[in-house]
Amino acid sequence: MEGGMSQDLQEIAEGASISEWPLKNRIIASVVLAIVAVLSAFLLSGIFSSPDAYSKTIESLDSKKATVLALTAASTGASAALSAIPDDTCTPLAERLADLSGDFLVILTAIYLEKYLLTTFGFATFAILIPASCILTIGALLIRRRPGLRRPLARLAEKLALLGVALVLTVPVSVLVSDKIEATYEDSISNTIQAAQITAEAAEDTSEEAKRDEATNILEFFQQRVEDLANAAGSAAGALGDALEWVQNMIGNFIEAVAVMIVISCIIPILVLVFFLWIVKLILGVNVEVPMGMLRPGAVSRMVRRG
Repeated sequence: MEGGMSQDLQEIAEGASISEWPLKNRIIASVVLAIVAVLSAFLLSGIFSSPDAYSKTIESLDSKKATVLALTAASTGASAALSAIPDDTCTPLAERLADLSGDFLVILTAIYLEKYLLTTFGFATFAILIPASCILTIGALLIRRRPGLRRPLARLAEKLALLGVALVLTVPVSVLVSDKIEATYEDSISNTIQAAQITAEAAEDTSEEAKRDEATNILEFFQQRVEDLANAAGSAAGALGDALEWVQNMIGNFIEAVAVMIVISCIIPILVLVFFLWIVKLILGVNVEVPMGMLRPGAVSRMVRRG
């Protein structure tokens, strides 16, 4: 008996037995679907296109934005301060720090894009895809003598509904996954920002000391200021060697932070969207072409810079 019910449900899902439904049942189903379409277009679309519906997700994205802005300010401040040290001793390192601003801009753009896609996907799903799915299903219910048209309508309705669900879930799920990754590197990113602030302050003090002609050795003074500030801040500076090694380690930490933020803000959302589209393809056979070249390292940054 259960096998027979499953077969009937499968036939109904495929649109094969819709024409066999009693007219009364098809009319009732059509009315229900029409109500769902109206509610989706005029009620749910307003709810799910409002930022209030995604308050926790937006809060998480704002936290990531604050982290990126802090990293940007720290790297820019450290770069400007290092470039002010006389004799161009730290100029190459300062230029390397300045180059990171382009990467931070890409990350910040991706975060803003995720915030906009939250409400955009919600509106597209409940104002367009779900009502269209309901209308197509109504058409499949009311068409009796043309099974060649009825079945494609029912199939397309399923595809639109599942695609809408996939779009609505993409950003919240990607943010949830990225939060787990970010929590692992939270201390490392905080230490990187603190090290950049120490470097900037030490470089400014070194520059001022050089202007007063009181420093006999610029690098020695810079190293001493780094150690004093790091010890005052509770950072381990004694085992890092000379001042240049301190700055090199700081730049390495910045590069690691950039890599983590790119994965969190750029790669994870793409992978989540690809995963959901793959699920839709697996269930309904939707042909999804994914530009895998976008997942290569630096591809997103190059694309933005070319634009």
